[in-house]
Amino acid sequence: RRREASYTVLPEWCHIAWSTGSICWACIVTKLPLVAGLMLARFYLDDWHAHSVADALLVPCAFIILMYPAALCMVLCMDIGSKWILIGRRRPGSHAWDTSSYCQRWQ
Repeated sequence: RRREASYTVLPEWCHIAWSTGSICWACIVTKLPLVAGLMLARFYLDDWHAHSVADALLVPCAFIILMYPAALCMVLCMDIGSKWILIGRRRPGSHAWDTSSYCQRWQ
């Protein structure tokens, strides 16, 4: 182990854990609108025998379609918020890769 950097360099296992976690999160988020839409439709159509066939088909479709923009807004807010928390706001200027951790945090 050489300790030549003037800042903390994350070990390789941190990068592996981060990549694995972000892939798992992406898999969950891609299925979230479908699952949430079907759960809302089941809640709305609690006694599905009392509803028409059109209601039983259109209500789940409507909830699923409405959940995709909601999931998009959630993911966008989480993406921007986590970037600001982990990396910080972008600072204009030059940042040397060997004397500042700023470039490492952008990877």
